[in-house]
Amino acid sequence: MIKKIAIVFSIILAFILGLFVEKNFDPSKITEVQSVTSENIRLGGYKYVSPLLECEQHEGLGGANLTKLEVRLNDYVDSKKATGELVDAAIYFRELKDGGWFGINEREGYTPASLLKVPVMLAYFKAAEEDESILDNPNIFMNETEVIDQEFDPQQSLEVGKSYTNMELIERLIKYSDNDSLVLLGRDISSEKVEELVRDIGMTKQVNADENNISVRSYASVFRVLYNASYLSAEYSEKALSLLADSAFVKGIRKGVPENIEVAHKFGQRDINGVGVKQLHDCGIVYHPNGPYLLCIMTRGYDYDALGEILADISKTTYDSYSSKD
Repeated sequence: MIKKIAIVFSIILAFILGLFVEKNFDPSKITEVQSVTSENIRLGGYKYVSPLLECEQHEGLGGANLTKLEVRLNDYVDSKKATGELVDAAIYFRELKDGGWFGINEREGYTPASLLKVPVMLAYFKAAEEDESILDNPNIFMNETEVIDQEFDPQQSLEVGKSYTNMELIERLIKYSDNDSLVLLGRDISSEKVEELVRDIGMTKQVNADENNISVRSYASVFRVLYNASYLSAEYSEKALSLLADSAFVKGIRKGVPENIEVAHKFGQRDINGVGVKQLHDCGIVYHPNGPYLLCIMTRGYDYDALGEILADISKTTYDSYSSKD
């Protein structure tokens, strides 16, 4: 049983990490800042999602404001690199209702780490649309596997000998980013389901000989399909975002936003091969009063605390700029 669980766990991660190579991409057709105004018809009645029923886009007038924010964030990243607090960073911003967006190094590859727990949740919810009983299946935690150490330990750990349903494990997976829950969830999800999800939502990897990397722009597709309820049903998209809004990680994007503002987000961290260069990322949706926006930030540096503050600063600058619209 121990070996079986470990094998299933590795298969799931292999399929998630072995993401699909982006094809037919022509950089000359993409400008750094895109601003559009959308005439959208959306289904109401939900807190976190806004299912898209019909969309008609045309060129808008928001480009100047987005450019100002992009310049501010680019200057901030350069200043932190100059002091040595930051090796590099990538940022992707998108207004979810109007569609205006910009990217800074948005195609640079980073190790996604725990960001990949979100696709596991979505694969389960997709399966639950056909058979909800999969969420009720019990799993007994026997502490029979070893997983990657976590810099940010879960605030609650699984109890040895206790049974958990898959839904309870998914909640812990997202709220606490618990690796043990990820291992147990490998029992009931097939690699084909995860592969199908990754393909369908458009997550793609950067081609890299050494690591399976992903860009902020590619990963952002997870939150776009959730907000638009374009992959899962509106009910399961709402459930997924409500879990992400309950994340116990209060650094990063969450720290840069007022406490009364909802943030549905997921962080990831990794110290590759113990070489000293650490990675800390945070991606999610900020439910700003002026309209929800998607912010995805990936960073490399030498100190997790410093990287956490950089994530928070970028989040605050974005929130404040979006508040004043200047």
